[in-house]
Amino acid sequence: MNQHVQKIAENLYTLTARKLKPLIVVVDDENNYISHYGELADYQLPPFEAGQSCIEALPFLVGLEQEPYVSLPIVNFNESNVSSVNVIRISIHRYVVLLEAGEEHQRQQQATQDSNEAKLLYQKLQKLTQQLEVANNAKSRFISRMSHEFRTPISSILGYSDLLASNYSSDDNELQYARAIESNTQYLLSLIDNVLEHAQLEADKLLINIAPFPLNELIDTLEHMFRAHTENSNISFNVQASKTLPKAIYSDYIRLQQILINLIGNAFKFTDEGSVTVNFNWEDGELIIRVSDTGPGIPVEHQANIFHAYNRYDANNKKGAGLGLAISAQIAEKLNGRLELESKFREGCLFILRVEARPADLSSIKSALLNNSAKNVLIVEDDMDLVELLKIYLDEFGYSTITATDGKDALHRCENEAIDLVLLDMQLPKLSGVDVVTKLREKNFNTPIIAMTASLNNDDKTQAMRAGCNEFLSKPIQLSPLMNAINNIFENHV
Repeated sequence: MNQHVQKIAENLYTLTARKLKPLIVVVDDENNYISHYGELADYQLPPFEAGQSCIEALPFLVGLEQEPYVSLPIVNFNESNVSSVNVIRISIHRYVVLLEAGEEHQRQQQATQDSNEAKLLYQKLQKLTQQLEVANNAKSRFISRMSHEFRTPISSILGYSDLLASNYSSDDNELQYARAIESNTQYLLSLIDNVLEHAQLEADKLLINIAPFPLNELIDTLEHMFRAHTENSNISFNVQASKTLPKAIYSDYIRLQQILINLIGNAFKFTDEGSVTVNFNWEDGELIIRVSDTGPGIPVEHQANIFHAYNRYDANNKKGAGLGLAISAQIAEKLNGRLELESKFREGCLFILRVEARPADLSSIKSALLNNSAKNVLIVEDDMDLVELLKIYLDEFGYSTITATDGKDALHRCENEAIDLVLLDMQLPKLSGVDVVTKLREKNFNTPIIAMTASLNNDDKTQAMRAGCNEFLSKPIQLSPLMNAINNIFENHV
């Protein structure tokens, strides 16, 4: 047994010696050669004669004469040898121990190179991250600006077309004209939102505004919007509402409408003849809306990707960006719901939207009409068409109105006039809406403030509410959400 251990030890020693090539050179206090153990040729050292100076061959010895022990991990003392050196003093002699360190030196060099490359890569990554942040900020500003530019005038168009429609009876052609303007504007808004909101969904910043609204308003809007698609076509359009459907629910009217415009719009786009049917149902606290068509359907192998952005299945090469379904599915999730697809090739499609919601009391939505004669509302908005529309809404419900067109004017009005409520656009000239709210709250102005914005970004809502706003409305400003917000203010604000 001991013989085997001894043999293994000898083999290990031989292997180690072969790899490390140990060489011991013995010198005196003046670095003169005395003797050596090992092969000088392994380190390309010349033969030494007794008493010969070793300084020229081993220059690292200079200055080490008085040291009892010195360790030099890496020494490159000639062009081809890299060694680990240990100098040990014993009595009047010094033992210079050289071990081959080429591999270790190469490893350290590689590690240093890797470290330097990693630092360079990190610097490039930091620079790229900064560039991406700048680009994302620019994109966010662009989206915010475009949203404001589109949604503010659309808000006026929708409001005025609704006012026009209210002045005509169901038999008047003018009513149909007004409804056509309204429905097509809603459709245009949905298409614009698909593009603008894709970036907000990617950044998880989409604005969701839960409020009560009457379901018949949503159903009527969709019916008016798509009824024109059936004219001069071989397609019938059917809208069905279950008797179990509540009259009103708490959800996001704008987002639900956007999803359904995408689904119904797709159904008409891909159906050449037959029917498009929309069914509204209510089951166990869920609003369930089924949109079916008699179009070509979607093969099973393409269904898994149908809700991914820019993934489209279209055997007939219809136009489209491939965003509508992806955005609709993501918005459904934001509403605590989901979007499902059932389809067989050549047998049409059935999209099922399930959204968690709770019934709302219609009387609470309408109660803002009562006891408003003594209340003064300050409208702060730089779009005069929208100002006039809001004045018409509020005047009709018994409110007195005051207007301001920029932030500085708003501050002056709030400081010098008796005001019960402020409707404040958040994108104002001279002074932003957030700055106006901040300054007012710093001066102990406790009157309730409703923020109005065309922004699609949830961060903007958070910023407005933190600044001191009491409610938040998204443009386009529509009558029911406006009256509901005002009602909430006067019911809850002390």
